[in-house]
Amino acid sequence: MSGAVDKALAEQKFERKIVLRTAHFMVAATVVAQSDLIATLPERVARFCAKRLSLRLLATPLPMTFAVSQVWHERTHYNSAHKWLRELIAEVATVV
Repeated sequence: MSGAVDKALAEQKFERKIVLRTAHFMVAATVVAQSDLIATLPERVARFCAKRLSLRLLATPLPMTFAVSQVWHERTHYNSAHKWLRELIAEVATVV
């Protein structure tokens, strides 16, 4: 699989070897703490995990950004409780 990170790395003559994919950053950090692997995580997540798992933080060789999005079923689109929760999550996620 090739994405924006792989393309940016290729421009700098780098290539990564992906040995594990996970849907959650905390799983990735836990695996890294128990192996000789590395992971690229959002900075706030990496700092949180580094303190708890004794991980070493390093800068990436290139600037990186990622998008966070919410997805929900159309039947809950107008549900007031779901709408409130989505808005709360969006508000919290935009805090820098």
